[in-house]
Amino acid sequence: MMSGITLEQLATANNSTLQGMNSLVTGVCIDSRRLVKGDLFVALRGEQTDGHQYVEQVASYGAVAAIVEERQDVDLPQILVNDTRRALAIVAEVNRKAFTGKVVAITGSAGKTSSKNMIAAILAESGSVLATKGNFNNEIGLPLTVQQLNELHDYAVLEMGAAKVGDIAYLTAVGQPHISVITHVSEAHAAGFDGLEKTAAAKGEIYERLPVGGVAIINRDDDFSSYWRSKVSQMSDLSCVLEFSLDDSNADVYASQVEQNATGSSFIAHTLEGNEASSFKVTISLLGRHNVCNALSAIAVAKALSISDAEIVAGLAKVKPEAGRLQVLQGKNQLQILDDSYNANPQAVHAALDVLAFTSGDTAVEKIA
Repeated sequence: MMSGITLEQLATANNSTLQGMNSLVTGVCIDSRRLVKGDLFVALRGEQTDGHQYVEQVASYGAVAAIVEERQDVDLPQILVNDTRRALAIVAEVNRKAFTGKVVAITGSAGKTSSKNMIAAILAESGSVLATKGNFNNEIGLPLTVQQLNELHDYAVLEMGAAKVGDIAYLTAVGQPHISVITHVSEAHAAGFDGLEKTAAAKGEIYERLPVGGVAIINRDDDFSSYWRSKVSQMSDLSCVLEFSLDDSNADVYASQVEQNATGSSFIAHTLEGNEASSFKVTISLLGRHNVCNALSAIAVAKALSISDAEIVAGLAKVKPEAGRLQVLQGKNQLQILDDSYNANPQAVHAALDVLAFTSGDTAVEKIA
């Protein structure tokens, strides 16, 4: 949490009043088991449990106050609201407004996590980075991430997931990004979106709240790139639109000489900044051409933030695959396992099968999906 934020300030932001003594807030917690002394406890209601049951407990643990929907008979300052889940987001918004660094937001039907990891690794070469961990990319996880921002951070990289129209708009209101990226659109959460067109529109919400001088980064290879380009062109305050592509030299960032092997890929990255073009070799320890595309999106973000080519190369070289996302595991009897067991949509499955087909080239190695 940024320093200097008080309970009264958070109560005012929630159109409420503080019942009890005012004090500084050093963190936010929704799980009594993880509460740290000085945290503000937000009592969320869930399908399995109700956070209001734990207000007395967190008071004994050193909570500074609680945000509740019903006043609890506990000797602890409380902020009474209509919806604690919305209050959690508002608390994060207050913290975000106090942050002076740069914020990057990323969404898409697939590739969000890999791209987020690549962006974070590059930016870590230049400064201190707060990045989304695990699956904290929804209406609860993202506010919990944003409230962790403090004066020590130079950058934030926020992954944003969506199951229906409006989800990304909600998350961008909390994260308030300076740079927004869509990896691509394909069949994902189909029941919530009712078609690819609505999916593209929902993902496009990430561009709508960009500030004056913001940067929209578009995948030129995506079928909806023209739609997003048109959407962004109506936002006259944007200083920049950057496009990336696997092989289209008309893009601001593109690749050539892509080579794949059993441990990852290498390619020549080409970038255009104003009238200045540059190219440099990149090596990543992630399998598949789709991860080359993810790397290009990260390079586009880096260029928007004036990160050097050397820092880009160094950062990308350090990225490792996450568990369950085309992670190479060694089994017995020379068995090699490509663990891609994390939740995926059809296009991501096709990408994994392409990697499996490529693995070991033309040798007589048995491959099983």
